Amino acid sequence: MITEQEKSKIGVDRLENDGSAADPTESELTNLKNEMDQIMQDAAYDVNERRGDANDARYCRWSGQSSDGLMHSAAMDGKEAFPFEGAPDSRVRTCDMLVNERAKILVAAATRAQVTVKGTESRDMRLGAYLTIVLRWVLDNQLGSSWRRTLERAAQYQEGDVPAGALMGVYWDRQVALERATLGLEEILQFYMASARVEEGAEVEKYAEEFIGLFHDKENDARVADIIMGGLPHLKRKTAKRMAKELRENFVVVDGVPSTEAEYPRPYVRKNGLKVTTHRMFEDVFFSSNVHDIQRARVIFVREWLTEVEMRERVLTHDYSEAYVDEVLQHEGETGFPSYEYSDFVDNQLVIKTPDDRARRGLFEQVTAYHRASNADGIPGIYYTCFHVNVDEAAKPRQLLPYTHGDYPFVWFGRETLTSRLWDSRSVPELAMSMQKLQKIFWDSYGAHVQLTTVPPVKVPKSRPNESFKVGPLTQIKESRPGEIEWMSPPAYPNANDKARVDVERMIDTYFGRFSESVPPAITQLHVQDMADRFLASLKDVFLMSIQLIQQYMDQETITRITGSREGIPMANTTEEIQGKFDLQIVFDAKDLDAAEVIKKAEVIGKYILPMDTLGTAQRDQIVSRLFAGIDPNMADDVLQPVESASAKEVDDEMKNFALIAAGVEPPMQAEGQNYELRAKVLNGIAEQNPSAVERLQPDSMSILQARLKHLGHMVQQRENAQIGRVGARPGLDGAGAGKQAGPSNQQGGY
Repeated sequence: MITEQEKSKIGVDRLENDGSAADPTESELTNLKNEMDQIMQDAAYDVNERRGDANDARYCRWSGQSSDGLMHSAAMDGKEAFPFEGAPDSRVRTCDMLVNERAKILVAAATRAQVTVKGTESRDMRLGAYLTIVLRWVLDNQLGSSWRRTLERAAQYQEGDVPAGALMGVYWDRQVALERATLGLEEILQFYMASARVEEGAEVEKYAEEFIGLFHDKENDARVADIIMGGLPHLKRKTAKRMAKELRENFVVVDGVPSTEAEYPRPYVRKNGLKVTTHRMFEDVFFSSNVHDIQRARVIFVREWLTEVEMRERVLTHDYSEAYVDEVLQHEGETGFPSYEYSDFVDNQLVIKTPDDRARRGLFEQVTAYHRASNADGIPGIYYTCFHVNVDEAAKPRQLLPYTHGDYPFVWFGRETLTSRLWDSRSVPELAMSMQKLQKIFWDSYGAHVQLTTVPPVKVPKSRPNESFKVGPLTQIKESRPGEIEWMSPPAYPNANDKARVDVERMIDTYFGRFSESVPPAITQLHVQDMADRFLASLKDVFLMSIQLIQQYMDQETITRITGSREGIPMANTTEEIQGKFDLQIVFDAKDLDAAEVIKKAEVIGKYILPMDTLGTAQRDQIVSRLFAGIDPNMADDVLQPVESASAKEVDDEMKNFALIAAGVEPPMQAEGQNYELRAKVLNGIAEQNPSAVERLQPDSMSILQARLKHLGHMVQQRENAQIGRVGARPGLDGAGAGKQAGPSNQQGGY
C-alpha cells in the first residue's frame, strides 16, 4: 500500500509506468504544482527581502524621493525634510557602477577567450578541429547578436541579482513557419492511391479514370478533402474543403492532358539549431532552496510568456494538444508564481501586491518542469512535463528528455560558493550597500555644507519677524539701520569627513579589486582573473553541452558547408561518443585586457622564450593567435586563419596523400610552409587505426610511403637544427634523453 508521503512524490521523484511517454495523471500534475508552490513559499521568506533591498541599493530607490535630487517635505508623507527643506538627497550609484564594471569584464573575458575542442584520442583530432570551427560558426552566425545579450544577462545576474547567479539553458530549437504552396494533380493522385491502398508498382492507368471522375461533381468534394487531409495531415478540414472546391473549379483538359491545382499553406522549418538563453532566478527559472548542484536538483521549473501565435505554433513544433492550447488561451496574463512576483515585506509582514495587467496583456504563461524520476523498475531518467497552472491537463505526454548527454539542459553561473546552497550566493549590491550608504551620508553632508556656505542663513532683528528675506543675485534687502541684517558664518566642513569619504572609497576599491591607484595592479589582476575563471568555467560547460547537441542534431550537410570539407566529417553516433569524446579548452589571461601588457608579453616571448625552445616544442601558430587576440580580437578574426582549420586542412591533405601513395603515385614533397610533425602523425596514425590498409600496399607504394616519412622526419630535424644554430646548443643530449631523437622520424619503423 502506497503511503500519503509516497503519493506526494509521484510525478516528481517517481513514475507509475516504465518511463515511456504518457499523459501525466491528475496526481502527477498536482504534485508538480505543489512542488512549485513550495519553492515560491521558500523564496518569499528566504530571498524576496534580500532581492528587494539589493535592488533598492543598486537603483537608488527609497521613499520620499523627488525628481530634482533634493529633499522636500511634501514628498515625505508628513515627515519634515532634514536637515532643511531642499537639502541634497544624493543618488550615489556605487552598487550599479560595480555591477556594470564587473559585468563588462566578464563579457570581455568571454569574447576574448580562445576556445578549442580537442579529441581525447589521436583519431579524434581531426573531428575536434572541425567541431571547433562549427562551434565558432554557431556562436557567430546562428546565435549572432543574441549570444552577446545572453552573456551580458548572465554577467549582470551573476554579479547584481539575488541570489547572485543565473541558469543558462542550452537547447536544440526547432521553429516552423508557413509558406504558400501549390498542390497539383500528380500529387493528389499519389494521395488517392495511398488512400486506396494501391500496392507500389501497380498500374496507375487502372485508377486514373475513377480518380479524374472525382473532379466532375461537387458532391465528391468531401471525399477529395479526405484524400487531401490524408496526404497533408496538418491541414484543417475547412482548408481541405476549400482546396477541393478549387481543384474542381480549376480542372481543365488541354490536348487530352488533365490538370488542376490549388494553393495551400505549407509548414517549413525556418530554424533548426542551437538555442542558448539566460534564465533569471524566480522570474524565468525556479528550483528548491536546498540545491547545491544544479544537476542534482529534484525538479527545475522554467516559465515562459508566449503570445497566442507562439502557443498555436507549438502544436506543430512541440506536439502540444490543440485542446490544451485552446484552454490556455482562456487564461490570459494568469500566473502560477504570484508569491514572488508581486510580494513585498511591510512591517515584517508578507504582502501580495496587485499585478500589473499591462505587463501580461496578450501573453500566456507556459511552465515546463524538468525532473529526475525513477520509473516503475527503479531506473532513473530526466523527464519533462509541460503545463499551465490553471489547466487540468498537460500540454502533451510526459516524456524523457531526448538529449543524449544525460544532464539537465542548464548550467549554473554563480558569483561565489559561500555555502553548499546555490541560493546563498551574495550579490555585489548586497555586499556594497552599507558602504554606499556611508558615501551618501558624506555626499549629502558635503552638498548641504556647500548650500549653506554659498547662501548662508540670514540674521534679522526680532522686531521684524514676519518679514520675508529672499536672497539671490540683484535682490534688495532694506535695512532700518546699517548692520541690522547680516549673514551667519557656518562652520568649516570637517576635514575628518573628507578623510572618511576617501577611506570608504578605498575600502570599496580594495574589497572588489577595482582598477584604482589605491589597489596594487597585481591584486587587481588576481581579482579579475579569479572572477573571469569562475565565469569561464561555467561557460566551458555551456560549450561542451552545445557541442554534444551539435553532434546529436546538426545534419551532415550543414556541418560540411561550415567546415568546407568535401568528404564529410565522422560525427558521433552513440551516446557514449557524445558524452565523453572531447576535451574543451577555454583560455583567458587577465593581462590581455591591457594592450601594453600584451606587447610586453610578446617582447619577452620573442626575445627570451622562443630562443630557449631548442626542441621546437612551442606551437608558434598558437602564440601568434593568442597575441593577436590580446591586441585586437576583431582583427584576429579577420586576418588569422583558425589554427584548427589550418590543422584540419593539413590532416585532410595528408589523408589524400596516403590515397595517392596506395595508388602508386608519389605526392609532392614540400620544402617549407607545412606542419611536418602533424603530417607524420597522420601517416603513423593510419597504421595504428587501420593496419590492414598498410599491409595491402604494394612494394612500390610502401617505398613511396617510407620515403615520405623519411622526408617529413628530415624536415622536423631541420627545424630543430635551426633552433640549435640560434642558441648554440644541441637538444636531447642530457640525462635520460641522451641519444633520443624527437619527432616523427622515430616512428618510421612502424612500417
